[in-house]
Amino acid sequence: VLQIYNGRDCTEILHASHSAESLKLLLTFPSFPDVRKDQEDLELKRQAFLRLEEELRSKGVFKPNYLLEFLKLLFIFVSLIEGYLGLYYNPNVFSAVLLAISLYYSGWVGHDYSHHNVNMNSTKAAAFFNDNIASLLGAIRGNTLLWWKKRHNTHHVSTNEVSNDPDIKLMPILHFFEKFVPN
Repeated sequence: VLQIYNGRDCTEILHASHSAESLKLLLTFPSFPDVRKDQEDLELKRQAFLRLEEELRSKGVFKPNYLLEFLKLLFIFVSLIEGYLGLYYNPNVFSAVLLAISLYYSGWVGHDYSHHNVNMNSTKAAAFFNDNIASLLGAIRGNTLLWWKKRHNTHHVSTNEVSNDPDIKLMPILHFFEKFVPN
């Protein structure tokens, strides 16, 4: 992420991916001027985004539903255990499907926890809570939180940038763009 944003304005990226506590620390670091030429257009887009975010926040769109989050985790763990036990004691298609759904769904729920969308208090304790749940869900699937954060956070700060987004850096196996010739 630091390599991608070398010489670019990363103000929103910093605010979106750091707690209030770490932002206070970041303010003590030196800043450097943005060297891009498209500042006016970017500033208009930035302001529009900030207005949209504030409107959605005021409508409560980002508030987590803790009961629903508990039910999601309960579903994952019950279906995981039932799937494994069912396959162990009486191998059958239902248990395999139940296990597959649990593993798949744990990825999306882990995604939310990794983004700190569940416990949204901007504190180290809230981040620790989210990261621990995300780590547990990742361990179920066989990947680590560090792997996920490195890859997925890079995806979010450079979404669909051909040379930077790891989710579309799949050449030469897959090619997503009709009029793009790789160099």
